[in-house]
Amino acid sequence: MRFLERAERWLRRKLQNHPLLYALVGGVGVVLFWRGVWHMTDFLALTLLSSRDAVTSIDWAQGIDSLLSFAFGTFLLLSTGLFISELLSGEVLLGKIKKEETTAEETEETVEKESSEIPRIEREVRHIAREVQQLEKDVRRRP
Repeated sequence: MRFLERAERWLRRKLQNHPLLYALVGGVGVVLFWRGVWHMTDFLALTLLSSRDAVTSIDWAQGIDSLLSFAFGTFLLLSTGLFISELLSGEVLLGKIKKEETTAEETEETVEKESSEIPRIEREVRHIAREVQQLEKDVRRRP
């Protein structure tokens, strides 16, 4: 799952530098998603409402076409980070998601920053340990 999140972030960053391309990809994703939903609903209604003798007249190509539209639209929306903002555009939900993304990014930055400071801290601890040992030797030497 981490790979998908990183891939989504990478793609969004690339597309944010090209707003027209971002809008085009997002728009195509929205249209394909809703086209797939619409056609799948039609296909299921026709399939369920047709008589059992009419099974041979079911247009399976329409079902496959609707599944492909739905799947590709979903893929485009998920990969660009527009799925939730397009389908669940409630401000509260978006605010929580943005806050979680910001917190996750800040956490990653903090971990990277702190991990880069570890060698410096280790050197300081070793230096302090040497000073403590020297002080212990000095204390033992004194009568």
